[in-house]
Amino acid sequence: AVFAVIAVCVWAALQTNLETATPTLELPYWAFLSAALAGCVFAAIEFAVVFLKIGFGLPPYFVFADEQPPEDALAL
Repeated sequence: AVFAVIAVCVWAALQTNLETATPTLELPYWAFLSAALAGCVFAAIEFAVVFLKIGFGLPPYFVFADEQPPEDALAL
């Protein structure tokens, strides 16, 4: 949820400074802050997916077949 709030704040900062540039490097703010926007948006999406998986009782991470113990190892 925090990443979504930060993403909205970065989006608002980008909208207000769309035509301006940094004073030292003369780099446009949209190029400078687009990485922050993308990172916060993807982090918010990832948090939502993990939160939903936990809510449905699934593990919050990927589980591969190779990570499972073999069936005959339990019979020992």
